[in-house]
Amino acid sequence: MALAFMDKTRDWDHRVLAITAESHFKLAIRKHLTQDVWSLAVEWNESYRVLAACGEEKSLRSFVGSLPNLQLQTIAQSDDSGLAFRTEKILKDEDDSLFAQTSPDLGYE
Repeated sequence: MALAFMDKTRDWDHRVLAITAESHFKLAIRKHLTQDVWSLAVEWNESYRVLAACGEEKSLRSFVGSLPNLQLQTIAQSDDSGLAFRTEKILKDEDDSLFAQTSPDLGYE
C-alpha cells in the first residue's frame, strides 16, 4: 500500500516537506491539485511511518478506494470482533519517494 500511496500523491502540491534531526524525523503534507484531498506522511527513526489522508468525503473516498487492500492473515474472527496480522514488506531505497521533492525551488532531492 505504501508504494501506491507514494505513486498517487507524488505529483500533488507540496505544502510541507520537513526533514530534521539528522533525517530521523520527516514530515510531508501534500494537497491534490484539483480536489479537496490532503495526504500526510510522517517518519521517525528511519523506521516507522504513518500515512494518512483527509478531505472532502466524496473525493477522499475515491482516493482511499483507489489504494490496494492490505493483505491480512486472519487469526480469529467472530460476529463482532477479529484478530488479523500482516507481514511487513521491506521497501527498496530506489522505490522510496515519499519524502522526495519534485520542485527544484527548495533544493531537495
